[in-house]
Amino acid sequence: MVLCLIGATTFWLLNALNKDYNTSFSYPLQFNYDETKYIPTSTVPKEIEMQVTGQGWDLFRESITIYNKELSFDIENVPGTLELKKWQLEKKFNDQSHKIVLEQALADVITVQFDTIVSKHIELYVSPEILRSQIKANHIVNSVIKIEPSHILIQGPKAIMDTVPDSISLVLPDFNINGEYDEEVDLPLAKYRFVTSEIGSSNVRFEVSKQQSYTLKVPITLSSEGFRDSSVVSNPWTTNIDFLGLESVNYQPKDFVIDARIPNKFREGDTSQVQLRIIQKPEFTSIQRLYDSTVTIYSNVEQ
Repeated sequence: MVLCLIGATTFWLLNALNKDYNTSFSYPLQFNYDETKYIPTSTVPKEIEMQVTGQGWDLFRESITIYNKELSFDIENVPGTLELKKWQLEKKFNDQSHKIVLEQALADVITVQFDTIVSKHIELYVSPEILRSQIKANHIVNSVIKIEPSHILIQGPKAIMDTVPDSISLVLPDFNINGEYDEEVDLPLAKYRFVTSEIGSSNVRFEVSKQQSYTLKVPITLSSEGFRDSSVVSNPWTTNIDFLGLESVNYQPKDFVIDARIPNKFREGDTSQVQLRIIQKPEFTSIQRLYDSTVTIYSNVEQ
């Protein structure tokens, strides 16, 4: 019984393979160009579907050897747009040795864009404005932000590379940062399609410290380009400032310089209202309030 079934199946299979069939196969595509100079900037098809007719045996042989029968095209007119029309695809197929008959290519045209590969060096940095939103409240970056490497070489198609700025801000993935930060940060190149770099990340290091509020009484200094009368004084001669500073620092009035600039036209006996300027403050501090925005200056002739 089993032998009969095997014999019947074999007879049916041999008979079926001797008949003609119409079907379609996907043939691999190969595009030949100088990959060191040019890059495709659109999707490159890997296969083309062909409708074919042939005897069952020939179709079977074709199916198991199809990846040895790639359709290869030499691309010479680059950069630019490659267009392979239906007749060109069919001609390339017929130039090969096949025991089956091509009915048609199942694509009217294949289009691929090519551009010239260019390279450029760019600088990496961390935006202070963005970083302020990523550190913990009442904290401040109190060190130099070190980035290694801080300059990288990138390459890609010229049309896209022309849109890449000379410096790019790294985007830190972390929030509520406090203390020492030392992390590998991915390069933000994803939005520049087809642009690549030999490295995928850069190391970012800096320190964050807690701030606290301070109030200090600071003397007001007087400055002038032309007036040299030492009798000029200000009222008041000191002012208070509120500021945020590092928790670990003992700030002194001498660390700040608050200046009242004497007008060039000021003369002995004059009185003038002058705007106060903060012209010196310690690093990593931020002024919250200057108690006096102006002072009165006058010549103290009784001295």
